[in-house]
Amino acid sequence: MKNLVSALVMLLLLAGVVVAAEKKEAAGKADEGEIIFEEKFDDFSDDEETGFTMNENRPVDISIESKIVQGKKAMRVQAREGVDYSKSYNILGVSKELSYTNDNAKFSFSYYAGPGIGGLEIMTKNETVNDNYGGSIAGLIKGKWAKATLRVKTFKPKDPKSPSSPKPGDAFKHMHIFGYVASGSDVKDQWLIIDDIKLVVDK
Repeated sequence: MKNLVSALVMLLLLAGVVVAAEKKEAAGKADEGEIIFEEKFDDFSDDEETGFTMNENRPVDISIESKIVQGKKAMRVQAREGVDYSKSYNILGVSKELSYTNDNAKFSFSYYAGPGIGGLEIMTKNETVNDNYGGSIAGLIKGKWAKATLRVKTFKPKDPKSPSSPKPGDAFKHMHIFGYVASGSDVKDQWLIIDDIKLVVDK
């Protein structure tokens, strides 16, 4: 009888642990919010199109390569051979077509900035006011992997006549990830590797 009681107690304890774990997992999903867009690049082959585009006026080479660490894949954006961005354009980057509203939307991504990158920015088009809004990464880290998170409600307009910050319900389109090229940098150092891109709307 004592063994039976002990077994029942153990089963109840295990059930409690499982329920707690399930609640914790569900809470994590709720905390993260709705994922609007996510890309990790691991399923791409080396010569496959990424779905990201480049401004035809600012030609860059986009490729998939193994990450410097962890053996994963990531997207490399490189100044095209013979094109010195520090003299011609000042920025290099990629764009992605997507639509969302500014309901606590936030971008996050991992990056590995080359020696020739002097800054990073995410820019998005506010369709409601017809202007581009952008947010820069503070404390750029170069020479190793780093993670950046930017909330759209903190973005600033490119046109000073536009509202100083987005408003809840504003409609947005496009995502641009730009690397500002350092003045006087060597062309071979003008590159940026991007991974784990995510756009989430918090609940």
